Amino acid sequence: MQHCGFVFQFEKVCIVCDRPCKLSFDEENMLHAEGEPALQFPDGYSVYACHGRHASQEERYYEEQDPDSV
Repeated sequence: MQHCGFVFQFEKVCIVCDRPCKLSFDEENMLHAEGEPALQFPDGYSVYACHGRHASQEERYYEEQDPDSV
């Protein structure tokens, strides 16, 4: 168990995940990154978060757009 990441134990199943390759936090230890994933796994799965709040795909779309074109 010392080489795995997250472990979710349930009555009839156990889910074990690799450790993330990237974890980013803000000053208050909330999951946070601007313009990039705050949590990323080696297989490419990632989570975008802004001060602990999950950033939706729509929010990320508007962040990536040129302000003059929106």
